[in-house]
Amino acid sequence: MSEPRALSDRAEAATPPKGTLQMTLTVKLSEIVEALDSATEELAYYLDKRTGEIILVTDEDMQAAEDDELISEYPDWQRESILKAREVLRDPDHFLQLPDQFDIHEYQIMEDFCIQFEDRDIGQELHRLIKGS
Repeated sequence: MSEPRALSDRAEAATPPKGTLQMTLTVKLSEIVEALDSATEELAYYLDKRTGEIILVTDEDMQAAEDDELISEYPDWQRESILKAREVLRDPDHFLQLPDQFDIHEYQIMEDFCIQFEDRDIGQELHRLIKGS
């Protein structure tokens, strides 16, 4: 069985150009899974590509960060979140926004899995089964 085409395409696209510095970053998979499960229209999660930290930014925090309001007007517990939102806005190249519930298409993932088989009969049978026909 060969590697899925979409995965190999992404791997090639993720390969840094020659002569660039490549660093290893440790990211906790459990934190990414939790962020993906918790994402809503009002909550966005970002991966800090420098530290591996997952950052939660609410719509309210992002609006406050965009408005450049004085954070002293906000409660202590919210100030750190607003500062993180400002950092995301100020330095977007260091952050990767994780997909939300509208970005993840489970059925498309299953279809892609079915068509990646070298044995077309297996792929077609799996595809037939997920379609329910």
